[in-house]
Amino acid sequence: MSVSRVHWLARKAIASWKHRMEIIVWNMMERRYGDLFQSPDDFLAGSTQAYRYVQNELCTAENVRHLREACSESVYDAIQESSSELEQWRRENGDKAGMIFDDVQSYFDTIALPENFNSEGNVTASVAFYALVRQQSDPETVLHRIDGFSFQTEWDPVDGLGEW
Repeated sequence: MSVSRVHWLARKAIASWKHRMEIIVWNMMERRYGDLFQSPDDFLAGSTQAYRYVQNELCTAENVRHLREACSESVYDAIQESSSELEQWRRENGDKAGMIFDDVQSYFDTIALPENFNSEGNVTASVAFYALVRQQSDPETVLHRIDGFSFQTEWDPVDGLGEW
């Protein structure tokens, strides 16, 4: 979602504060479970990479079926809907339909942990992305975007976190 710069800065400040609270929880889990729990920096770097990839695929790929395996049914439905909405955009902009990411800052929004780490369960992390982007078709205009993804994986007390 593209918003005004002032709105973007205000929401980013709130997200930064909330992130600090959530990162405390994540760091406690990493300290307690060591290598079984991914570092927050690694997780956020991976989530940012996924965000950039999906956003560019939405803008450039005529078919997004290859994203189906990586997300839940409801998320895939939303991806298909967004892709359909951008069909005209892709036709009009051709090979200049992609996004140029000048800056992406990732913030934990919420973290949901299993009630009991001694048995299998799920870990869910919602991440808010605050991005400064330009469209390849209009590289002079900077857009302020706020988007969010939720990532879920399994927790196993022996093997730790699964693949996101």
